[in-house]
Amino acid sequence: MKQTNNLSSNKPSLKEGRLFNYLSVLGFVVLSLFAFQNVNAQQTRTTQSETNVQSELLTGVVLDHENLPLPGLSVVLKGTKIGTATDFEGKYTFPQKLKEGDVLVFSFLGYSPKRVKIVQDQTVLNVTMDAELVELMGAVDTNQTYKSKRTLWQKIKGIF
Repeated sequence: MKQTNNLSSNKPSLKEGRLFNYLSVLGFVVLSLFAFQNVNAQQTRTTQSETNVQSELLTGVVLDHENLPLPGLSVVLKGTKIGTATDFEGKYTFPQKLKEGDVLVFSFLGYSPKRVKIVQDQTVLNVTMDAELVELMGAVDTNQTYKSKRTLWQKIKGIF
């Protein structure tokens, strides 16, 4: 008996190989078109009304007595918890529109707090902070060494 070989090769024909090449090139072209487009996921577009609201907000720069910016300075509307902090360059933008007569409190460690009253239609407010003098109370005695008070148990232990 003669055995027949029923195994056939799974080699693709020449036409199938070309079709596969064309499809892979087409897929690569489509993917590269998507890759070259701008990604605008986090960019926001401002409308005309948003621009008007931003132009009405109070902005400014806070400097110290040597004209250096004060980063992290607190700017708070008096009597509320509404406020903001200055950025690294001492610039700030207050988060809401202020009315005439509102008082802003500028405060920073080592500087005297400053209260500024808002005038009508004010959009820019630059502030210069004054350094606060810190005095130590009393004199430091360096002639005598410090001895801590002994507890009852330490006194009893000292007898033995």
